[in-house]
Amino acid sequence: IEQQTPSVAPIVETISSVGFVAFTDKDLDNLQIGGTIYWGPPPEITYNQDYVVYYAQSATGDARLVAGVVPLGTNSLTIPLDTYHNQFTHFVVYTRSVAYEQTTPVGVEIYDHDGLVTNLYFSDTDLDLNMIGGVLQWTLPSDTSGVLQYNVYLTFTSNPWDPYFRRDALELALSPTLTQATVPVGTSKLSGNG
Repeated sequence: IEQQTPSVAPIVETISSVGFVAFTDKDLDNLQIGGTIYWGPPPEITYNQDYVVYYAQSATGDARLVAGVVPLGTNSLTIPLDTYHNQFTHFVVYTRSVAYEQTTPVGVEIYDHDGLVTNLYFSDTDLDLNMIGGVLQWTLPSDTSGVLQYNVYLTFTSNPWDPYFRRDALELALSPTLTQATVPVGTSKLSGNG
């Protein structure tokens, strides 16, 4: 015979997801990122040990790779500048207890901030041999919010990994809203001491 009055214990579910995840790319190179990932602490941390941050191919953590493990009480992780994000499209943050990692993360899409200008055009108006001068024009990227300034250099090879690569500064600290710079008439295209 079965007992008529059962014992009762309430089930208390602990939800321990971070509140939000944010990341702003500070690296202006295409396919490279750098900056700090921030997240809001979960409302309940009683059973939490730490946070695990992953690079992932979705907001749900598909095909993930550990970016870092952060102790409880710290709500950020710095990603070094010049970090290639490869095929990863998101950062996801999981909370972790001593026994388990959270099943469903909270994530943010990686927006790769690219500050590269395009459509460079220069028309030489200096008629002397090995001398240049004129106006250099370019098109700004669609988003210049992370650009503090542009610098214009005269280079002597197009490959910056060439051991003989060198450059001379023509214009430094140009406003990120400018779309042209003047190369003074009489500038030697053979210099390269910079």
